[in-house]
Formats: sequence, structure tokens, C-alpha cells
Amino acid sequence: EERLSHVSFERVCSGSGIPNLYNFLKEDGRYPEPAWLHDQLAQADDPTPIIVTAALNQKADICVATLNLFIDILGNECSNMAVKVLSTGGLYLAGGIPPRILTQLQDGRFLHQFTDKGRFSPMMADIPIHVILNRQIGLYGAAYQGLETMKKEPHTPNKTTEKTFQDTDAGKNIVDAKDKKVLFEKLNI
Repeated sequence: EERLSHVSFERVCSGSGIPNLYNFLKEDGRYPEPAWLHDQLAQADDPTPIIVTAALNQKADICVATLNLFIDILGNECSNMAVKVLSTGGLYLAGGIPPRILTQLQDGRFLHQFTDKGRFSPMMADIPIHVILNRQIGLYGAAYQGLETMKKEPHTPNKTTEKTFQDTDAGKNIVDAKDKKVLFEKLNI
């Protein structure tokens, strides 16, 4: 059954994509869905944490297969991006899923997919890979970019807004940052 006219990486290689992978494996018939899992998923607003937790605890083969497929896709997409932009300085994985599956990312599966790039394999093996554990990094990055944009564009400062932002932890970290490297160090990632 066709659900989407186009499938992008974001539909499968993201937290919200994990249920799509799960449903694919379930509908493919390779892995039966245990009744207890069916019941939990039917009641959940977001099935991703249930699928990932069941996979991490080895409670359901379909969940383990889903997580493995996700890691394979993530490793391949990260390597594609690293080759496209020649990110020899490092790859930084962020978001809600990588910190939760850190052990699985370190077990070799991800690295195999990441480095298996034919003639580019030696270069890929030299790229350092980091997982950002701070779940607020997207907010910090957006705030940093907003401040940088404000510096470039003439504006009338709103002292109330400026003071409120600077009083927050995010504001203190970003306002004090001289460059992105300092920003990362201050955020302990």
C-alpha cells in the first residue's frame, strides 16, 4: 500500500521515522509483532520510545531489527553527507535518538556503514565521530544564529527582550561565546 508519494531520508532516518521502519518490517512479514507490543503501541502518542526501549532491552525481534535498520541508514546517510562536504574535521550527531542508542552506535554496525565507501573508505575511517549528548543543542544553535543575524542587521534593541534572553542559561552561554568552538566547549558537548 502506497502511503507517501516520495520517501526522503527524513522519513526513515529520524526519531519520527523509526515507526515508519517498524511498520515496514511488520507489514513485510519478516518479524511478528508480539501482542504486548501491539497493545503498547496502540495506546502511545509517540511509538518511537517504545520501539527503541524494546530494542535496547532485546524484548522484541522486530524492534531490534528496526533499530538495526535505523543505524544502517544513519551510518550510510552520515557517510554520504561527510563525502559531499568533506567533513574531515569531524561528524557531530545530534538529536534525541543518538544519545539513547550510544552503545549501539559504538558496537561497530554504524561505523561499518559509515566507513564502507569504496575508494573513500580510508578517508572515512579518519573522520572523528562525536555524539552530542545535550538535547538542547538545537535551541542553542538557533539562538546563536539569531544573535549573529542581529549583529549583522541594523535593529532597534528591545531592552526587555535582550535582558530576558541574557538572563537565561542559553543566553549567558551564547552571549559569552566568541566563536562556535567556544560555544561547543561551553555547552560541554
